[in-house]
Amino acid sequence: MVLPQLAWHSRGPAPARSWRLPPSPAIRLRGNRCLFPERSLVMSNHFVRLVFPVVVVLTLVGCASGVSRQADSRAAPQASSERISEVVVRLGPEAQKKAADNPGFSTDALASAIRKQIGQRNMLDSGSATVLDVEVTDFRVRSTAAAVLFGFMAGNDNVSGDVRLRSPNGDTAPFTVTASYALGGLAGGQDGNRMGWLYEEFAKLVTLELYGESK
Repeated sequence: MVLPQLAWHSRGPAPARSWRLPPSPAIRLRGNRCLFPERSLVMSNHFVRLVFPVVVVLTLVGCASGVSRQADSRAAPQASSERISEVVVRLGPEAQKKAADNPGFSTDALASAIRKQIGQRNMLDSGSATVLDVEVTDFRVRSTAAAVLFGFMAGNDNVSGDVRLRSPNGDTAPFTVTASYALGGLAGGQDGNRMGWLYEEFAKLVTLELYGESK
């Protein structure tokens, strides 16, 4: 028995079949390097979680303000019924040494801000014998370039001072007011914005300590 011969007819050589693994979602090739996007994303998120709280804390600390009193003088001055004729802001001995290095600070501007706040409480009276005395004990003003370019990383603008009422009947126990401002950028770093906020914050703290919350 003769088996028929099977003839294979081909129009040409069969094309070689190449096998490729499906691309892994975790690996992306670029040149001779293997990149792991998920890993990079995790590391980036971890970095943000570490850095963001630090930035927030530094910003809050940089803009911290408050009032402090000596341990034996916690009570606020009873000045709610006592009007003030004048606000005097002067540099103390240590602050005078810093005046040349911080030309952006103005005692007149600070006094004006305090007068404005007290005037809003209707507690200014040119006929009163009581004077509000503010002795600036420490201050710092960043340069415009440092505030705009580096913001809180360049430190903060700050002012501290001892506040007391002086009258013929004697002086009240002083209290210390501290205000600071650390924001920056094109808007927050301009001299007018920074110093205006700093003076106003200091003035509000003085008025609040003297007269309490506005009714």
